[in-house]
Amino acid sequence: MMYMKGWGAGIGVFSPEKAGEYLGKVTGLPEDEDGNRGAVAAELGYWALALALAASFIAEKRKTQSGYRYGDYLESLRRQKVRTSAAPDSAPLKDRQAVLKAWRISSTAIASEGARQLLNLFAFFAPDDIDPDWFRKGYAHLPLPLQQIVQDRDGLNGILRELGRYSLIDSNRKAAVGLHRLLQRVIRDALGGERERWRSYCVAVLNECCSSDFFSPRSGQEFQAIVSHIQSVTARGRSSKPAEKANLCMFCGMGYVRVMGNYAKALAWCHKALVIRKKVLGEYHPDTATTYNEIAGAYDSLGDYDEALIWYQKALAVHEKVSGENHPDTAATCDDIALLHERLGDGPGALEWYQRVLAINEKGLGKAHPDTATTYSNIACVYGGQGDYSEALAWYRKALDIFEEVLGKDHPDTATAYHGVGGVYESQGDCGEALAWYRKALTIREKVLGKDHPDTAMTYNDMAVVYDIEGDYDKALTGCLDAYRIFRLKLGEDHPNTQSIRENMEHVYLKMDNDEPFDEWLAGRVGEV
Repeated sequence: MMYMKGWGAGIGVFSPEKAGEYLGKVTGLPEDEDGNRGAVAAELGYWALALALAASFIAEKRKTQSGYRYGDYLESLRRQKVRTSAAPDSAPLKDRQAVLKAWRISSTAIASEGARQLLNLFAFFAPDDIDPDWFRKGYAHLPLPLQQIVQDRDGLNGILRELGRYSLIDSNRKAAVGLHRLLQRVIRDALGGERERWRSYCVAVLNECCSSDFFSPRSGQEFQAIVSHIQSVTARGRSSKPAEKANLCMFCGMGYVRVMGNYAKALAWCHKALVIRKKVLGEYHPDTATTYNEIAGAYDSLGDYDEALIWYQKALAVHEKVSGENHPDTAATCDDIALLHERLGDGPGALEWYQRVLAINEKGLGKAHPDTATTYSNIACVYGGQGDYSEALAWYRKALDIFEEVLGKDHPDTATAYHGVGGVYESQGDCGEALAWYRKALTIREKVLGKDHPDTAMTYNDMAVVYDIEGDYDKALTGCLDAYRIFRLKLGEDHPNTQSIRENMEHVYLKMDNDEPFDEWLAGRVGEV
């Protein structure tokens, strides 16, 4: 989007006639007898963004100097040392030169040093939807005088209005601002050797705005609002704050797993964090181990269990050496390894690892801690998989007593335990109880994680299995299709979960009175789901 006062055109060029009309509309000045309006447009190559900057500058200048005319602006333009062509072609260099000339003039009119500093910071963010409150949150990391200005909302709004008057930013939004990506490039280029210092301010500010709590709808919205800006700020250059840059990369990796369910993107971000952390912190550091854990978890979610185990073992080696064998971080990685054994069908191996986790958690955290409850729930799941249903339900009830009391009934961990109880009743053939517990889990997952999250998809699928058992094939087929849509989108067609759900769906479809082959039926609905 182009941010211009009174005009929303794109990045291209005007015809000479349209350029003159635009300048006249914004400035209120007609062409003079010397043809200076046309000369200004020609000097700027008729480039839209450059003309917008020029028009806004002239209009603002005339508020304090009523005699200011196109000729005065033309004189300032021609004093600039940057060469530009009047030919309205599409050469990016000429576009950049024209904008640079116009921006240099506009920047001289910015009275507040804080406004100039904020514009420098904006140049490193994604061009759209920059939230000014991020700078209020991270004020301590900003240069003076901007640090003092942004702490006061009125002060921040004042410098935003100042930038907006000259069409340097979008001044028509209430909650967010933006500026043209070409203007961003011009500003970054003008910073020269100071560029990375300003980028480091941005890295520090964004670090203050990132929360690792991804378990509420609001946190998910906040992640989606900020992730493109993190990508922009970390995409190039070498920040003087590498540890903070690594933290941002990890935040994105965790967010893509927990909010978006996009494990491939999560891996890319985690590997970026790992390169930085190994270089800055070394291999035997808790933050490096955390990165190993997140990478392993992404591979685990993608169904690459062998690769996941390798990375979990790397993390465990670091935790045991740095934190000790009874540390919560060590327990967390043991828990991940236990779950991996469970997925591989190794129940005894999983129980062995879970018992190690339980011993650490009960001793260090107590029996009423959510992490201890998670281990209870995990042990219950293993017993359920081995057919020991009474033992499984007993462990699930121990877990739910803690989850509901400590975390509440709308937490994803509580939903996981509800889902597990539903699975036990399903295995026992009690379809009514199974559906009741699955619905409790689904209500939470749709509300907190969203309808397109893989965990939500798994509940759709498991409810479909129960409907199939009951002979309600229409509901079963709908549930499978909903689950298939999510896993196909998030994990790809070849992922084991996607293939398993596809098989479930075909199994149900073949029980129904359908003449159309299943593959053709599904192909006809891929665009719908």
